[in-house]
Amino acid sequence: MFDFFQGKFREILVILTLVLVLVTVNAVHKTEDKARWYDKAVVSITAPLQYVMDVVIKGSARFAEDYIFIQNIKGDNKKLLLENQKLLYKVNQLTELGLENTRLRNMLNMKERTSVNMISSLAIAEDVNPAFKSLRIDRGEEDGIKIAMPVINYYGVVGQVIRVYPKYSDVMLITDPNSSIDALVQDGRARGILNGQGTSECKLKYLNRLDDVKVGYKIVTSGIEQRFPKGLAIGEVSEVHRKNFGVTQEIIVRPAVEFNKVEEVFVIKTQSL
Repeated sequence: MFDFFQGKFREILVILTLVLVLVTVNAVHKTEDKARWYDKAVVSITAPLQYVMDVVIKGSARFAEDYIFIQNIKGDNKKLLLENQKLLYKVNQLTELGLENTRLRNMLNMKERTSVNMISSLAIAEDVNPAFKSLRIDRGEEDGIKIAMPVINYYGVVGQVIRVYPKYSDVMLITDPNSSIDALVQDGRARGILNGQGTSECKLKYLNRLDDVKVGYKIVTSGIEQRFPKGLAIGEVSEVHRKNFGVTQEIIVRPAVEFNKVEEVFVIKTQSL
């Protein structure tokens, strides 16, 4: 298109000059009663050009208006998005504060209901090694924490302290393969040893094959070994495996505590309720 106009530049220039002359003559000699021949020629030539120019000018004006309008909308949308993000942040903060208050209230009620000497603490990290199941809390030797002290939360047994630092301690969860707790089937009173499996569940071993154990039965600490006070919730039976031979049965236990959601815990400083 550009090459076409460039090649016809002289012809276009001559036509525009003639049109300008005709317009000038028409402006000087124009009368109201009758149109001269060159008036008709001027109108015939200029009318399409005027139409095109009018369309271009009006279209450009509308485009400019639409562009400005769109830019304003984009600016408003950015402002609204920012305000929305701020509001969501505030809502999330309030939600977290509400949940935290609920957890702390539950733990305070638990502490008031018992005569056990307990130290409240926060879980601040988890062991990244998949072979071990442990977490770190923000209480340590300076707070009177010692190795083997039981750790619980509002729902039940979390684990026991295995390492102590001046300001921190590491807690082995009951799901760790090295964890072992003397446990009691609360409904049937059968006793066994609860071992961690390195998964989300534990096994209750060495129960007599004739002991009454069913899915849904509650498992609690027995208190026999004098590490964990008696009656602390551990979990509930999810599977029962009895073989046709032998003298024992194997129980799969689902812990009461959701370990991936542990935030606040209690370290028990005494060993009797």
